[in-house]
Amino acid sequence: MSLSVFNVTYPPSSGMFNESYLPVIKGVLDFLNSTGSSFMVNAFPFLPTKEYPSYLPLALGDPEAERVLDNGLEYTNMVDMMVNAVAYALEREGFSTLPISIGAVGWPTEGDLIATAENAEKFNNYLVGNLVSGRGTPKRPGAAGQMQAFVFELLDEDNKTVTPENYLFESHWGIRFMNGTAKYQIDLSQGWAAAEIPAAGTPATPLASAAPPSDATASPASLTPPITTLPSVPATLPPLPGVPVSVPSIPANVSLPTIDPACVPGSRGGYPASANPAIAQTGGPATYCVANDCASDAVIESGLRWVCGGTVGLDCSPIQPGGPCYVNSTVARASWAFNLRYVNQSRVKGSCYFGGSGMIIDLNPSLGTCIYP
Repeated sequence: MSLSVFNVTYPPSSGMFNESYLPVIKGVLDFLNSTGSSFMVNAFPFLPTKEYPSYLPLALGDPEAERVLDNGLEYTNMVDMMVNAVAYALEREGFSTLPISIGAVGWPTEGDLIATAENAEKFNNYLVGNLVSGRGTPKRPGAAGQMQAFVFELLDEDNKTVTPENYLFESHWGIRFMNGTAKYQIDLSQGWAAAEIPAAGTPATPLASAAPPSDATASPASLTPPITTLPSVPATLPPLPGVPVSVPSIPANVSLPTIDPACVPGSRGGYPASANPAIAQTGGPATYCVANDCASDAVIESGLRWVCGGTVGLDCSPIQPGGPCYVNSTVARASWAFNLRYVNQSRVKGSCYFGGSGMIIDLNPSLGTCIYP
């Protein structure tokens, strides 16, 4: 279910549908209720958090995250906030017991400052731990809040249709690379133990008593995370989309960077494709990731900025003016940067994508003092 069908999303207790959609939504709710089906929504805490990274611990479900208090209920993770916003919206329309399911939920591993394998591992493991605990959500504790959830997704989608705004992370939601290699460890039957939710009706811990104990030897697990009550939130706090959001819609006429079929890699100042086509599909030792000079300049430049800029921030000093690999060619500089990221990711095929502009070859591009690792 798209975010556009909700009029208010934060705080969760204010969740409600957009009135303009209610004639259709009510018909859907009546049908679901009569057939014993659940209302399925998508929950992607990554999307609002990439705009406001200060919410990262709460979005990941980290047990040590600062908690949020809304309408007498204490929240330890953003997924619960999203689901409860839907529960409040359903209640307002007279469907307080209609089950809720999560149709897609996950965390990408590339393409943004917070899109990392480490964060994805935390998010998905805490998510699974929360779901299998049987505790439900703050508004629907226990069995009433138990629900199905579908992790998005098993494999990356190297050829996924994308937009210039989202392509850097949109193809990297998989818990595995395209070749099936695991990006991180996850047990979908157990996950990690998430933060405990106080029983319904239990008074929230006042901020004054939430400070760590003076005993410096106390274990981290014994420290009560601070609680943020909504009245104390600054007026400038940006709206936290605490309800399910869908992956951004993509115009039908937008596609991956066009590779001119008449263009031969290497004919525009780049590197030729490998004589062995299997190399481009496997990667691995003795391979290199370079920029395909048949891709658009804009996409190649975006990939270069992503590797060397604030998102990934690898050391690209060798391709800066005065460096051993600096040349006045975006393709050449991007090739060195792409390979740096590729090596950083253990030469896994899925890490040589860059919006479709990456190409794996088996010819070492090193030249003179410019060394490709």
